Amino acid sequence: MIDSETAKQLERLFKTASYFGSIPYTWDPQKKKLVSTSSCWRRYCIANTLNIIYMIYLIAALIHELFKPQPDLSTLTLPFGTLTMVICSLILSLNLSRRGSEVSDFVNAYFEYFEAISDQYARKGKKMHLRGCKIMAQLTFAAIPIVTFVYVVNVLSNPGDKVYVTSMLTGSNAQYRYIPAVLPYCIYEGVVIMSVISFYFMVFTIPVLCMHALGNEIM
Repeated sequence: MIDSETAKQLERLFKTASYFGSIPYTWDPQKKKLVSTSSCWRRYCIANTLNIIYMIYLIAALIHELFKPQPDLSTLTLPFGTLTMVICSLILSLNLSRRGSEVSDFVNAYFEYFEAISDQYARKGKKMHLRGCKIMAQLTFAAIPIVTFVYVVNVLSNPGDKVYVTSMLTGSNAQYRYIPAVLPYCIYEGVVIMSVISFYFMVFTIPVLCMHALGNEIM
């Protein structure tokens, strides 16, 4: 029931999220399942540790700005929005350490179920219309590089903004001089945050769209 293009996008998302440590699993192409390995857990622990450090930094930056004699609240929109996204992604990611097996079992179960349904339709000479699933999967995966790119462009444009770690560098040109060293971390942080959000969104949206398509076929 999941067409090959949708499955391909899901697999790409799983591999990306696993590589950057957003989820404690990886995709096994032979078994066609999410599996947990020790290397996945190491990357997962590193990513969440860095996320926690970044969250503490953002909270400290916000408190510092708020307790100024005359705080400019308009400058706090970006730090607050970034902090909200970091906290949300951290909660979602850490939830996998508590419910990890349940989430992976759910993903593996609906892959098996939809594959069985697809086989039944194929034997009957029918074809499922899953254009909505395919488009949603493509858009969700595309959000990872797009949002990360926007985040990196903002860092390059405003390295002195309190929301970015580059603001801790002192000196008139230091923030720009050390950007090449900080840039990989910014890319990493952006992908980690977006891949875990995309993982949850895709994992719980695609089955609904597929079931909706199945319902339409039955009707």
